[in-house]
Parts: sequence; C-alpha cells; structure tokens
Amino acid sequence: MPADPYQLMVDQFRGVDDQLLADASTSKGLSNPTDVGTEREVAVMRMLERFLPSTCQLAQGGFLFNIRGDSSRQVDLIATGGNAPCIRSNSGNIAVAPVEDTVAVVEVKSKLDKNELNMALNNFASIPSIDSPDKRTAPYIKKPPEYFWWDWPYKLIVGFDGIRRELLVQYIQEFYDSNPDIPFHRRPSMIYIVKKYSVRRMSPDYKIVSEDGASTTDQPPIGTYRSFSERSNGAALMSFLMETQKRLFVGRNMLWPYEDGINNVAERAMAARAAEDGTRP
Repeated sequence: MPADPYQLMVDQFRGVDDQLLADASTSKGLSNPTDVGTEREVAVMRMLERFLPSTCQLAQGGFLFNIRGDSSRQVDLIATGGNAPCIRSNSGNIAVAPVEDTVAVVEVKSKLDKNELNMALNNFASIPSIDSPDKRTAPYIKKPPEYFWWDWPYKLIVGFDGIRRELLVQYIQEFYDSNPDIPFHRRPSMIYIVKKYSVRRMSPDYKIVSEDGASTTDQPPIGTYRSFSERSNGAALMSFLMETQKRLFVGRNMLWPYEDGINNVAERAMAARAAEDGTRP
C-alpha cells in the first residue's frame, strides 16, 4: 500500500518539539551559560535545516545590512535565500548578510522572560529597511502585496521555556507603548514557546474563524498580538515554513543591484592600502 505523504509529514512535525526539548535537556549539563545558549541555537538551526529548502542557507549569529549600508544588531540565526553575497567568518557561523536576501531571522532563548524579550524586540527593531520593490520585481511575477513586502524578513523568537502567555502579551504591549516609533514590520512575526504556546502578530493574512470554520466578527486589529495554545503538532513550525517559503520564492525573482555596495568595499580596500603605503589610491 502506498505511503501517505501527508501523514508522514504530520508524524515528522509532531516529533519536532520533543526533539528540541531533548536537546535542551542535554545542554543543561554545560556549566557555561553561553555554551548552553549556543547549543540551543544549534538545536534550533538543525531542526530548521531538516525542513527548509536546500537553497536556504542558515548561519548562527550575524548582522544584516541593506544596500544603503545600514546594519542591524547581532541576531542569533539568519536564513538567507542564497541569491546574494553573504560574508561568513572563517568558522562559517557569524555572517554579514544582505537583508534583501534574508528570508527569516530567529532569536533563541532558554527562558523568555521580560528582559530577554526586550533584548529580542530591540534586535528586531534594528533590522534595516529595504528599498521599495517598484521596478525591482521580475516582469513575469506579480508584485507582492505592500504589507508583505515591508514585513521582511520573517521574525521568529523561539523559547525553550517562558513566562505565562498572558503576561508575555502584556509585556509586548508595554514595550511598544514605550516605543511607538518602531513600525509593525520591525516587530516579531511569531513567538513560540516550545510545546506551550505561540504569540502571533496579526496581519492581513490572519483570519480568526469559529470551530466550524466560519469567519467571525472578532477579527483582531492588524499589528496586535494574539496568543494560542500549542500542542506538539508542529503548527508553529508549519507557519514558519510557509512564510519562509513565500519569501524564498519572491526573493529569487527580485532584481537587486549590489554593484554600489561592492564598489564601496573596493574603494575602501584601496584607500586602506594607500594609507598603509603612504600613497594615493
């Protein structure tokens, strides 16, 4: 009898959370908190590598920059589409990646409390903006909706443990009440506490439905956060993969000129060489 591919995928997704928690339990034996955090980043990265398309490249730790040269704070994990230059350290981990080719960023927390949440929110807020997609979309595809384009890359926080979800939503609201200048598209797309709950930012794609699948009048305002109970069914991972896949496809069909950036690097290199030699470039 032929295998049911969808059931196979369901089985795979169901085991993801248990594997992440098992990896987290193993890292508890490490004495250095930095090592614990690093091992948990690796655990999340390996899990994502199992499901993301092979064209998607993951780096553990790095910075994002845009064509204009603006850069972000360091984030834990970066997923790029493999369509643009990405500078990596000798170890292959720390990366400096163009935001235009970055489809997702992930912050990994052993326990997501108020302090760790604020650090992650500030990191996401620092991600530089991208230029308008006008005249950069390949002619054979439809230009993405405006809200989708600016909400780039997808921003995920993974916590192996965390505070109560109602309290987390409250802290998110307090943070952005104090920082109203941070636009919606530089706020987390989803926060996932493994096997406990998720908190998701509402976008035009989200629709709240009743148990029978009918639309309801209780549609949350765009940009607000709603919490959801998450059993070990892989729903959070599937949402992440769906959103990442959209950005991978769109990113492959955008026309980004990196010549100015490359020329800038070349000019700086020549100026540095000239300074060392005491000559003009």
